[in-house]
Amino acid sequence: DWTVKHIGRPPPVLLLAVQLFFTMAFTFELLVRIIDEGLSFLSISNRNLRWNIFDSLVVISALLEEAFSTLNVSAMDVSAIRVLRIVRLVRIFRVLRVMRFFRELRTMVQGIMSSVRSLVWCLLLLLILIFIFGVCVLQLVTDVMNEEMTRGEPKDHTALLANFGSMLGTIYTLYLTITGGLNWGEAAEHLVQLNPIMGVLFSIYIAFAVLCVLNIVTGVFVENANA
Repeated sequence: DWTVKHIGRPPPVLLLAVQLFFTMAFTFELLVRIIDEGLSFLSISNRNLRWNIFDSLVVISALLEEAFSTLNVSAMDVSAIRVLRIVRLVRIFRVLRVMRFFRELRTMVQGIMSSVRSLVWCLLLLLILIFIFGVCVLQLVTDVMNEEMTRGEPKDHTALLANFGSMLGTIYTLYLTITGGLNWGEAAEHLVQLNPIMGVLFSIYIAFAVLCVLNIVTGVFVENANA
């Protein structure tokens, strides 16, 4: 937060001191656990092996960051600076360590992880549905605009093309209309001006996607989360 608000300025001494304190605290904790568990710290039979590896990587990343910070940053090459930034990102995952101490939090995270596969299939299903309807929309827009050009009466369709001017733009607009990012009535209004039938087709698309597909997907997610 401080870095974003003070671009180009070095962090204050207090912030660096707090960062160093937590780095030493994590390092001390890891050393105590290594001494206590001995050779079994990285043993396959250790039920906490994954957490031990994760904690070791976190501590190593923190120590590397402190080592990099003591060097002359201006003398580093670009690759070294990128490594430093990546190492800093690893520290974000420290929050995962607390999950094993909170049963409710761990249950929610496990439910989310068990729904990842369903999420992939859900996105694929929505993509197919949106793509099919998007092709129909683009075909209508293209036909109407070509007819106007043929008659020599081209109209201004800037607002229409802003939402349905390309395949990717159409897919994005149709996705927004079923996820709350865009009022579907506003998106359909421009299509209705071209052909009133598009209002009916757009309503069917919204009803099928929201009332049918998304509700079924919700049920699948709930079932997988409770499995």
